[in-house]
Amino acid sequence: MDTITTEPVEINRTFLSSIISGDESIQVEISESKTKVLIVDDERETAEEIAELLTFDSFMQCEIADDPIQAMDIAETDRDISIIITDLNMPGLDGLQMIQKLRDRYNSNRDFAVIVITGHAGTKEAIKALQLGAMDFITKPISPDHLLHAVGRASETLQLRKLEKQFRERLEHKVEERTQEVRLLSDDLLRANRNLQKFLDRSRGVKRSVDGIGFGLTLANISIEKLGELLMQKNTDEQGNQNTKREKRGELILANKELAFQNKEKDKRADELTLANEEKEKRASELVLANKELAFQNEEKDKRADELTLANEEKEKRANELTLANKEKKNMQMN
Repeated sequence: MDTITTEPVEINRTFLSSIISGDESIQVEISESKTKVLIVDDERETAEEIAELLTFDSFMQCEIADDPIQAMDIAETDRDISIIITDLNMPGLDGLQMIQKLRDRYNSNRDFAVIVITGHAGTKEAIKALQLGAMDFITKPISPDHLLHAVGRASETLQLRKLEKQFRERLEHKVEERTQEVRLLSDDLLRANRNLQKFLDRSRGVKRSVDGIGFGLTLANISIEKLGELLMQKNTDEQGNQNTKREKRGELILANKELAFQNKEKDKRADELTLANEEKEKRASELVLANKELAFQNEEKDKRADELTLANEEKEKRANELTLANKEKKNMQMN
């Protein structure tokens, strides 16, 4: 196996980037590495001529195999090989069989392009190779322009496929992220709707209470109006008694004022009850804090008592040690 390489030159990537949409959040990577080509031909000179042509002033790196068996081993070992140029008519395993085996081995797990070389008498085989997935075929004698064009188109097609795969994977990832965000927003919206429904239900309850009060006040107003009508009728019958009419009107005004005053008193009482409840809650919170503080002080007292007990025990132990030491000292003096 021979390897022929040249220094890479810069190529135009504008066409390769044109498949990407305007979404700048989805980025794809364009490889700047050399394209690796595997040339399979039992005629060594032909393979070397193709390799020399591809590596001259290009970005190609070529490997040469003398037969399909060796070519499949090289393709398995070197996963960077992306283009395979093969002759069809070779002894033993031919080019068509090699293409079929490569397709069966890698299926869709590996992307590579196949270009077949054939003589004028092998047109049917070349068509069969195209049906098996070959990208192009070149007839002998090989035209350098045709060869370079076919290899360049194969390399560009592989790059496009790679970009499309990267773009699809990252687009799917973005779609999954956006889908998750929509799910979260939907959950938040459902919770908000449930809270709103609860609020509306409570509001309806309050409205029914207010409507009941309003109905009572309406009845009271109707009664007052009827009373006023009776008074007016009586005043009409007693046109001569203007003083009585004024007194009744005054009573009606006083009754309305009394009713308004009672309503204000009720509102005031409600406010006082609200303040009282708030004060109770505040007092309860203060009691809880006081209890916690008392518990903490009791714990501190217990802790201090334990420390005093330990100190007393230590003092007693020390006193006992001093007593024993004094006894030993006296015994020593007596002896």
